[in-house]
This record gives sequence, C-alpha cells and structure tokens, in this order.
Amino acid sequence: MNARISRALALFLALAAIAGSARAGNSLWLHVTVDESGGAKVTVNLPLALAEKALPLIPFEEKMRWDRHEHLGMELAELRSLWAEVKNSPDMTFVTVEEDSERVKVWKEKSFVYVEVRGDEGDEQVDVQVPMEVVDALVGGEKIDFAAAIQALAARGGGELVSVRDRADQVRVWIDETPEARQSGP
Repeated sequence: MNARISRALALFLALAAIAGSARAGNSLWLHVTVDESGGAKVTVNLPLALAEKALPLIPFEEKMRWDRHEHLGMELAELRSLWAEVKNSPDMTFVTVEEDSERVKVWKEKSFVYVEVRGDEGDEQVDVQVPMEVVDALVGGEKIDFAAAIQALAARGGGELVSVRDRADQVRVWIDETPEARQSGP
C-alpha cells in the first residue's frame, strides 16, 4: 500500500467526521480498513448516504477523466455492450490466468461478478465481488454514474466488496448496518 491510499482514506475519514449526526440504526455504512505494516492504520466508517453526497467533492479534472472514459480504455457504448454480454451469459468462469507465481480468475455466479487474485505461497490475495445491479447502475446512464452505483449498493444492502492481503498489508471494503467497523467481518 502507499501513501496515496492513506491520504485518500484520510479524506474519507474527515468526511465521516462530518457525518456525526447520522443515526446508526437508519442507514447503511461503508467501511474501509487499511493496515499497512509499519505504517498507517486507517479505519473509515462512512454512512453510505454521505458517500453519495461526497461525490461532488471529487476534483473537476478527475470527473472529466471519467466522463471522457480515459480510465476505461473504451467508449461507454462499448463498455455497455461488453457488460450486456457478461450479464446475459450463464454463470461461468470468463478468465483464468496462471503465470509463474500468480493466478487470476474472473467469473460470474448468480448475481455477482467475482475477481480473485492469488500469489504464490499466499503472498497476495485479492478478492472482489461486485453485485451486477451496481454495474448496471454505474454504466446505465449517459455517463459513468457513481451516485447511481452507490444507490444500487444501498438498495442491495450489506456485504463484502473488496479484500486485499499480502504478507504485510491488508485493505478491506464492506457495507453493513453498524456504524463501527468490525475486523472479523460483516
């Protein structure tokens, strides 16, 4: 992990402080924990509604990069077409790559798309699970729509989204109904 991740999470932490008036029992919470070996330990507990409200705080230049699809490497129409094929396919493994000391697998199962990365001897583990309705919301409008994706996450409810572990560092992102992050999982 690097200092950029820590700084970005510190921004989220500051936003979480603004959300002190949010009531724990009435909303979902986005949790991010980062534990860098010999470095930062960051815990973010952010009401999901506040995460949506914070989107306008993203710098204009960064928004323009997403609007121009520079992060995607393809036009939005191409992405939508690709997503439609994935969504309408049966549950299956799309990609498995085994090379030297790493294995990457991407598959669809029920209402999720999964990405799994495994390093040799447990050096690195990455697990990502994305609800399909969140991707639908993200690419369903005229532009990439993060607010719609957050709303879709809220409608879906809680669950694990991202887990990254290597020998020294850990990052975890999940949603649940509790205002405080629990290390053992949702």
